[in-house]
Amino acid sequence: MHNKNLIHISDLAESIAEENILKNKVNLEKIAKKKKISLIYGNYNDCFLGELLHCSNKFYIYLNLHLLKTKISPRTRFTLGHELGHYFIDEHRNKLKNGESLSYTSDYSYVSNIQVEKEANHFSSHLLMPKKRFITIADKLEPGIPSILSLKDAFDTSIEGTSIHYINLDLLPCMFIKWKPDLTYHYASYTQSFAKLTGVKGKPGLKVHADYIKELFHLLETEKPKPDYVECATKLSTWLPNILPDSRADLMGLEQTVKLGAFGGITFLCFPQ
Repeated sequence: MHNKNLIHISDLAESIAEENILKNKVNLEKIAKKKKISLIYGNYNDCFLGELLHCSNKFYIYLNLHLLKTKISPRTRFTLGHELGHYFIDEHRNKLKNGESLSYTSDYSYVSNIQVEKEANHFSSHLLMPKKRFITIADKLEPGIPSILSLKDAFDTSIEGTSIHYINLDLLPCMFIKWKPDLTYHYASYTQSFAKLTGVKGKPGLKVHADYIKELFHLLETEKPKPDYVECATKLSTWLPNILPDSRADLMGLEQTVKLGAFGGITFLCFPQ
């Protein structure tokens, strides 16, 4: 996506948010009602999380409770925000009004489909977590997981979605690592300032694997009183194979890990300057 397009999408989302927000929580149902978009909740097996459809000059958003479970979960809110993104982004809405699918282009380009979904995700993040409000709250909090836990409560968003937004806004040099339910490495995302400090590019490999994470999760489950997360000091070379121990790039920072129940967990590596 071009940067100008992203800026336009985030500005659009945040202007809509500010008209429909109370105590940092955006009223998504109110937004849909204003645009006369019908919200339909049902059980649709594993077909989709949400879908925006156009029929007989009217828009409908279908939300799949088989996967989303409830109407009020952070995951449901992000999905609804995503589908509203398809509506408010002119190119997406106009394709649907013309009877075209958002899933395919005329050449059935998979890359174009990925771009459409990324644009809707970008819209949803900025709709649910307007940048100025998000940064104002984050600046008063400890970096990393403590901020994420407070921010997710403030905006009624998921830990993972809040973490990704935190990274994208580049509030400090840090890397976010998502663990699968079996505690193996799923993916990592990092701020531009982190990449500049460390020289990390693309998808980083990791030295740390499931056994270490299992130890941390065992500590989280057995320690009393039960902590929200476990934190320790760490050197970057402990985690990244391309960083030589005791080199100039071997920064000392914070390692913070939280368990996400059946959804695995996340680790933040933070390097406040």
